[in-house]
Amino acid sequence: MNIAYFGSPQLSELLLDRLLEKNLPISLVITQPDKPAGKRLEITATAVKNNAVVHNIEFFDKPLKKYEDELLSIIREKKITLGILFAYGEILSTSLLKSIPFGIWNVHPSLLPKYRGPSPIVYPLILGEAETGTTLMQMNQGLDQGDILMQTSVSIKARDKREQIEQKLVALAEQQIFYALSLLKTNSLQSKQQEEHLATYTRLLKKKDGFITQTFISQALNNKNVTFEQLPEILQRYHVKNNIPPKKNYDAGPVLYHLYQGLHPWPGVWTTIKVGPNEKRLKLLDMTFEDNTPQLRQVQLEGKRAVEFSVFNKAYNCF
Repeated sequence: MNIAYFGSPQLSELLLDRLLEKNLPISLVITQPDKPAGKRLEITATAVKNNAVVHNIEFFDKPLKKYEDELLSIIREKKITLGILFAYGEILSTSLLKSIPFGIWNVHPSLLPKYRGPSPIVYPLILGEAETGTTLMQMNQGLDQGDILMQTSVSIKARDKREQIEQKLVALAEQQIFYALSLLKTNSLQSKQQEEHLATYTRLLKKKDGFITQTFISQALNNKNVTFEQLPEILQRYHVKNNIPPKKNYDAGPVLYHLYQGLHPWPGVWTTIKVGPNEKRLKLLDMTFEDNTPQLRQVQLEGKRAVEFSVFNKAYNCF
C-alpha cells in the first residue's frame, strides 16, 4: 500500500512523525505552500513539509486550485492507494477524492458531528466539556460530513490545557489509523453516517477571541453568576451560530478557567486596564482552579515582564 499524507501545521507534523516512526508506507506528502510567518514575515515552509524533507519523502506544496492536475498525475504515477489527512487547510475536490482507490481518511480531533470546522480542539475546552476525542472519517466534499470509520473519546482533566489535549488526540489518531488499516486488510472496516441534527460548527480563532473584560474577570475571581449577555463574545457567538438556547445564569469562575484551558497559549486570555491616561493589554499567563474558583498565578502587563498576580494587583489594584 502506498499512502499520501495531507497536512500542514505543527500538530499535523506530530502525527506524521509518529506514523513514520511506526514505518507506515507514506510515499507522498501534500502540504500548503510556503507563506510569510513571524514578526519579520519571512517565507516559511510548513512543519509537515520540513518533516518530509528530513525523511526524504517527496512533497507537493503548490496551490491546489491551480496545480491539481499536476498532483493527480503524481498520485497516479506513485500508485497511491490511500490518503490520510490531518489539518491540511483546504477542502479537496471530488476529482481528487475519487483519484485514490480507498479514498482519503480525515483525522478530525473532536467527537463528530459536534465541533465541525477549523477549531475542534479548542471549543470542547472553552465550553467546559467533560470529554473530547478523535474521529477518523471517510472524506467527502462536505465540511467534516463524511461517514465515521472510528471514534475514540478521552476525558478532559481539570489541569489539561490545549497542548495536553493535542498530545492525547494525536496518540488516539495514531492508534485509530493502524487499527483501521488492519480492518481494511481483512475487508472488515465499516462506517456509519453522522447524525446531522447533532452537528455544531466552530470557526477559525482570531487574536481578539482571547479578550475578556476586566469586569468579567473580577466576577470570575469572586465566582459570581453572570447572564448570557455578559459572557465573552466567543461563547455568545458559538451559541448563536449553532442555535443553542442560553441558560439563565452562568458561573463566571468556571467559564474563565475553561477559556484559559482552551485559548492558552494563543490567542491567550487577556484584558485591558487603565495605566495613567493609557489603556494597556494585560495577559493572564497562568491560572489554576480550586474550590470551583479560578486562581490567577501570573500576569504580564504590556511592555513589562511577567509577575505574580498578587504582586501585580497590589501595585495596580485592578481586581
